[in-house]
Amino acid sequence: MAYGSALPTGTFNVITKRAQQDRFAVGGFQFGSYGLNRYTVDANNTNQAGDILFRFNAAHHNVGSFRDYGVNERTFFAPTMTMLLDDDTVLTYEAEYNNDRRQYDTGLVAINGNTEALPASRFLGDPANFIKAHDYRSTLTLTHSFSDDWSLFLGTSSIFYDFQNQGTQPVAALPGSFDANGFFNNAFSPFPSVIRRQYLGGQKGYNHAAIANVNGKFNGPLFRHNTVVGTEMNWNFQRAFFPSSIPFLDSPLLIDPASAGPFNETIADPSFDFAFNGLYTIRTGVYFQDLVELTDRLFLNYGVRYDNIRQTSNYNLGGLPIHNAGSFDQGTPKVGLTYQLIPELLSIYGLYTTSFNPIGSNTFGFPGPGANTDPELGRIYEAGMKAQLTDNLIGTFSAFQIDRWNVAVQPDAGLTYVQADQRSKGVELNLLGNWTERLSTVSNYSYTDVTQNDNNPVPNISGRVRGVPYNLANSWTRYNFIQNRDRVVGLGLGYVYVGDRRGDYNVPLVLPSYGRWDLGVFSQVGRWNLDAYVENLFDTRYSTASVDQFNVMPGAPINFRFNLGATF
Repeated sequence: MAYGSALPTGTFNVITKRAQQDRFAVGGFQFGSYGLNRYTVDANNTNQAGDILFRFNAAHHNVGSFRDYGVNERTFFAPTMTMLLDDDTVLTYEAEYNNDRRQYDTGLVAINGNTEALPASRFLGDPANFIKAHDYRSTLTLTHSFSDDWSLFLGTSSIFYDFQNQGTQPVAALPGSFDANGFFNNAFSPFPSVIRRQYLGGQKGYNHAAIANVNGKFNGPLFRHNTVVGTEMNWNFQRAFFPSSIPFLDSPLLIDPASAGPFNETIADPSFDFAFNGLYTIRTGVYFQDLVELTDRLFLNYGVRYDNIRQTSNYNLGGLPIHNAGSFDQGTPKVGLTYQLIPELLSIYGLYTTSFNPIGSNTFGFPGPGANTDPELGRIYEAGMKAQLTDNLIGTFSAFQIDRWNVAVQPDAGLTYVQADQRSKGVELNLLGNWTERLSTVSNYSYTDVTQNDNNPVPNISGRVRGVPYNLANSWTRYNFIQNRDRVVGLGLGYVYVGDRRGDYNVPLVLPSYGRWDLGVFSQVGRWNLDAYVENLFDTRYSTASVDQFNVMPGAPINFRFNLGATF
């Protein structure tokens, strides 16, 4: 159980590759469909004394797309340095820089509920549109061990980011001007028409955090304890400016399946200004967590966190200034039990945790039906088991219920957000490891029922949550035909299944279920690696996500990637 601030659904933790005490360099070149070119390097070194460690990762990525006019270019590098100040103290600095440029793409329009009415490649925007994004991250941490049982951790981190965009987006026509299917009422054409809105602008912001905690193991009067006590502060600022056109300032676009565009009708001066002049959030938290060995098989994990959150937001909505401010306090307890039915082979667990997080971005106090400034609250009940099926194969099962209140929901592609209550119920199964010395698998299945209820006067978002399938499964199985010290040659086969999903809150759109097969060939000879990967082996047509019927993202057809790498 995490002691940090997070939603009850969990946290995905991304860790920079840290410096090692070895000296090595790994280079890679990837090429494939749509002009893919990707270059990577991972180099590690130390000083002569071995107490200063360096590592540098970098990548440059350039690729087109199965989507007309699609392009993506990224440059990334991440240096890190670790200083071994003495036998008990380690200082680590990590940094990241990412520069990303891509096409502003809203996907396809579903015509009369048909998500495949248009070719998967059809681009309905202006080829001159773009998204440009940069982010800079840095982290400095100090770890000091007082003894084998007690340690101190201090850390700071900073993130600076900015992005600019210019985009053309199909949107629903204004009330009174659309037909029964939500399209613009055009009596002079056999094809449906949509109105497009032009967006210009950008966003910038930063986030600074500081954390300190003490971790210790000790024997109490009755039990053995492993305790963490700490505090955390977080400062966040976001600012945005998104002028946009109201729908009728752009001429209706005829959705003719035979017409591939380009549809470049850029509006030079959008008429409606939305300036998000700043959201300031200061969060202060203290936490305590204890892992107690009740017996040699039974473990109790309990803790509590207390947070104070202060927020201030300023908007300029079409020339109207709007100011909001709020301060919130909340305690979030957590408790869990783990019991080893068969030591080292089979364990069962149960847990209850709660969460508390502020409404962020441009949703805090934004004027609109159902909008408010209250933070999101959550809780989760979960129980499950973990089994060591063989020496190298692990299976897990869990059942859960997650409740969230005051969730910010975007009903469509507009700027309006509403708050709703959500409940997720389901089960998850995972299988990970090796069946035999040469046969391995990573397989997962989940059944998830997510519904929401809007208590405010905004229709149509109640019921099943958009984009979430009941059934989701994937499996990747690999067999190494040759496996020895100098050479490995293997074949991998993957399958992904995604069930049908609600696609729109305003009309009854369903994204159909799909299954996709992938294939990979892997080889390693000495210091050289050569891999080939085929995605969507049978060229299945499918949709990955949607915002509404005017913004449906298609999945990629069959495509290929090849990777050549070397270690020195």
